[in-house]
Amino acid sequence: MLRENYDIDFVTINSKIICDKIIESAEYSAAQNLYVYMSFNNETDTSYLIDRAVSDGKNIFIPRVVADDMIFYRYFPENVISGYMGIIEPDATTATGDGCEGLLIVPGVAFDRKCNRTGYGKGFYDRYIMTHPKLFKAGIGFEQQIFDELEVDEYDQPLDVVFSEKKIYRRLTI
Repeated sequence: MLRENYDIDFVTINSKIICDKIIESAEYSAAQNLYVYMSFNNETDTSYLIDRAVSDGKNIFIPRVVADDMIFYRYFPENVISGYMGIIEPDATTATGDGCEGLLIVPGVAFDRKCNRTGYGKGFYDRYIMTHPKLFKAGIGFEQQIFDELEVDEYDQPLDVVFSEKKIYRRLTI
């Protein structure tokens, strides 16, 4: 089933399951900084995760597209606007996050069991991950977006883990 065909109940119920798995993870517990996207167009809904992180006292940063890059700014509900492609972004009046430490939540079109991802084709997250190697990188998507193996190139940056509503996939490191 294609993501754009998911109904609102499917997205809501399964997004909460995915967010609960993240919240229960050691990586979430250890992270003071959460770098997270604002969901759009039937992506895994991050609003529950953001609300929980606020109540847990974490610093939350959301991305803003600036030219060909993303800059993460501190999230406050009153400082957001409709930005790139109509996605909710910070208005750039808050502090930026340096991306050096914390948990980065990454969207994707598809993921594989080895924690590779296919994004939307602009490379925003791949470039951000490449320049912020200390972040713990967690992809989130529905099980229908998980494949045995994706074709990747030298620009595609692997994730550390992928959370779905059914399973947690961890990248094997040797």
